[in-house]
Amino acid sequence: MALTPEEAAALATLVYADGSSGVLSSVEVGDGTMASMFEDIWKSAGNNGNETLGGLLRVVTPAQLEQLRGVDGIDGLRMSGDDWADIIEMAQSDPALSSLEIHDRDPNVEADGTRSITFADGQNAYIAYRGTGHNEWDTDVEGLCNPDTEPEQEALRYYDKIDAEFSGNVVAIGHSNGANKAMYVAILRGAMAYAFDGQGFPPEFFEKYGQLVDEHAHLINYYAVGDDFVSALLLTPVAPSRIHWVLGQRYEGKDFGAVHSPVSFLNQSMLLEPGGQSRLNWEIRRLSAWLCELDPKTRQEVSAYLAPILDAVLGHGDYLNALLGAIDPGGLAFTSFALIGYPSWVSFFQAAWEAAGDPAFTREFAGASSLGEGLVHDFSDETVNEVEAAGAMLMKEFSMGSYKWACEYEGEGWYDRLSILDEQAAIMRALSELIDTAGDNLHRFDGVNDAMRTLDRETSVKIDAIGDRLGELAAETATLFPA
Repeated sequence: MALTPEEAAALATLVYADGSSGVLSSVEVGDGTMASMFEDIWKSAGNNGNETLGGLLRVVTPAQLEQLRGVDGIDGLRMSGDDWADIIEMAQSDPALSSLEIHDRDPNVEADGTRSITFADGQNAYIAYRGTGHNEWDTDVEGLCNPDTEPEQEALRYYDKIDAEFSGNVVAIGHSNGANKAMYVAILRGAMAYAFDGQGFPPEFFEKYGQLVDEHAHLINYYAVGDDFVSALLLTPVAPSRIHWVLGQRYEGKDFGAVHSPVSFLNQSMLLEPGGQSRLNWEIRRLSAWLCELDPKTRQEVSAYLAPILDAVLGHGDYLNALLGAIDPGGLAFTSFALIGYPSWVSFFQAAWEAAGDPAFTREFAGASSLGEGLVHDFSDETVNEVEAAGAMLMKEFSMGSYKWACEYEGEGWYDRLSILDEQAAIMRALSELIDTAGDNLHRFDGVNDAMRTLDRETSVKIDAIGDRLGELAAETATLFPA
């Protein structure tokens, strides 16, 4: 019997359990901690006979689960003690999960990379691809223009290995970058997949594998938390109508990154609760689509600049190199000017800061994007002059070349300058919309006035004709009935 989506989500979360979790490291089990227990379980995968997941987790007692629930704080996955306790308890008590054998582990994955664990129930093998490893952030960004990243190809090689040695069906499961790998396998091999908040693929992927996408995309069971910011990246092979939107409920009281936690899919009853797409997710999808429309060379240069920075910062690597990369004038200038052409930054930042809970910032941008409200019907000379003056000032500012821009604002942080440009762009768009709207309305009003004047003239002629005719009738009547 195939796993339910909830059970697949639990497996996609369990493969993250290891020594990197401070929460799991804080509770002792046997001679070690819960974190080291999971490390041992994964390392022994395929070497423990017919040992089941439930059997291996039986050493965790109810008292230890309660102790885990009492741990303060969250770990790098934004998972709390309660979150981990719920997942472990589900793996112990759910019949389908507890009876799964831990069949194999991909031995080719580096220690600091993404592990792949295979679970089996006799009829089906489930490969659970973990999300981004410490050495994979750069390849995540590389996916902006590369249809076949090394992690994706590694995932495919591992799938082929399991598929060759297992007689039943092989199902791919994953969260985040793991979901991307699961979808990659599903498209290229026609495998069933459960993908949770996985980023999509660049245009080159669809150009290369378009026929396979058409044939196999329906095999992907794609789930996305409505507020998530990763599932919106790049182009999703699953049709919008087939995305299962989930109401995430486990990030209250945590930081914004908890939206992307793998456990956010499961509510307190360990169920996937239907939800809807948030404004931020929609805005990120729109920005991703715009990025994917850039020429490949531009996307490659942008990704080449961003990749080592993300790898160093998010991958917990060399922060100094990240800083040096961030101030590289060539890459910074190119990336800044490539991205600043996006026409909907204001709407994007509004959605982002609404989601992050910064009402002051939201109000500031809301004011810029709604500039001119209430003035649409004001066509006085004073208003027209004010609009023209503001437009001329901003056009002069935008005409500044990149070299002059760099020199004049050298003492100002690039991000501050970018913010200024964003706001100016927003004002320009708002003014342009105001002028266009005013012009359209004036044109419409003039048209209505012309029509009214024409109708008035036509009606006047008709009224005059009726009056003349009435006069004629009165005269004729008078001759018939003389006084």
